Amino acid sequence: MTPEALDNSLSQGLKPDHVRIILERSSQAPLPPSIDAALKRWSDFGTEARFEQLLVVRFKDEEIIERLHANKTAARFIQERIGSEIIVVREVNWMRLRDAAARLGILIAPPED
Repeated sequence: MTPEALDNSLSQGLKPDHVRIILERSSQAPLPPSIDAALKRWSDFGTEARFEQLLVVRFKDEEIIERLHANKTAARFIQERIGSEIIVVREVNWMRLRDAAARLGILIAPPED
């Protein structure tokens, strides 16, 4: 059972109670409490979290991050700032950020494999 499968069932007109009945009938047993709770939470809140492929970029000095944030081109590739010397960048944007930083005279090493 995944959020995507539950979303698909919803798009086909199935409500969470219908999904519960289908699961109970196919397993020929009551649902485990954890599955029942997951269905209830999904019904109430939808998908609550999602994994993302992100890169952590560590800087020697927070001033460098400030310079990147001050530059509109570089700033748009920064997903989030975590602490004073760390930012998070989407994996697809690391080269764009590296290039924008280089235009500011800041050299960033590529991710390690």
